Amino acid sequence: MSNEAERAVIGAALLDPGTLRWSSEHVGPEDFESVTLGTVYGIMLALHADGRPVDPISVDVAIRESGTVRGVTATDLHTLMQETPTAQNADYYARIVADHAGKRRIAKMGRVATQAGESDYSLEEAMGIVRAEWESIHRQSATTLESRPLGEILQGSDEYDWLIPGLLLSLIHISEPTRQEAI
Repeated sequence: MSNEAERAVIGAALLDPGTLRWSSEHVGPEDFESVTLGTVYGIMLALHADGRPVDPISVDVAIRESGTVRGVTATDLHTLMQETPTAQNADYYARIVADHAGKRRIAKMGRVATQAGESDYSLEEAMGIVRAEWESIHRQSATTLESRPLGEILQGSDEYDWLIPGLLLSLIHISEPTRQEAI
């Protein structure tokens, strides 16, 4: 299922490059089990960040220019587009990829913990190694979006964070003269 989701993340971005904004909230190139697809995804993110087109032709050109991916052609990219049911589910596909990446990291942590536990390290050193691995997983799995409970939002202030301080206030003064201006 992870490979299909990885292919769908790429296909969705080719169908609608705007989906890169949402999928990149959940996954990065390093989250792909397929190194090839992860590299292609990274190239697509770079194109999108530069404001360049993200379509099979431009991605194919960027792949060839980078020299980092072998065996992926514009035809393969068109196939990924055709296999993707809809671009609207890109966020869902990205969450699947992120979930599988997190589980791979946990499995790796288990192997590291076993090796540390069977080594000549002191308990404190072994636990430090395992803790560092856990913190790495936690950092990589944390999303950049943080939601607040509705109750917390409703208890907040009604003050505005002005883009240009006092702009609305100035417009009100222009449209409605104060009492002194009217006299």
